[in-house]
Amino acid sequence: MRVLQRAGTPNVLDKLINIYFNTSAELFHSMHNSLTAGDAAGLSSAAHSLKSSSANLGALNLAALCQQMENFGRECTLARAELLMADIETEYAAVCESLSTIQRETSL
Repeated sequence: MRVLQRAGTPNVLDKLINIYFNTSAELFHSMHNSLTAGDAAGLSSAAHSLKSSSANLGALNLAALCQQMENFGRECTLARAELLMADIETEYAAVCESLSTIQRETSL
């Protein structure tokens, strides 16, 4: 995405990261709430969306975990999904930290 940036134009990567932060936080909470409520369809839907947006920014490990969560939601195997949620939480925090670092570096 950095290759798309042109001198004198708004920072595309910064905009994409901000959009990710805004939407991913909501999706992450939706996954957690759906899991707590036993809403397999909601869990699958939120995991699918977070998977896609994470993959678009290169967060492939998080995307893979979300793919597993999406499958658990589809299969209604929520007991296994609870264990996976902790891994997603850890990876999501790491992704957010990495993206924040990228934003700081590109704003210099």
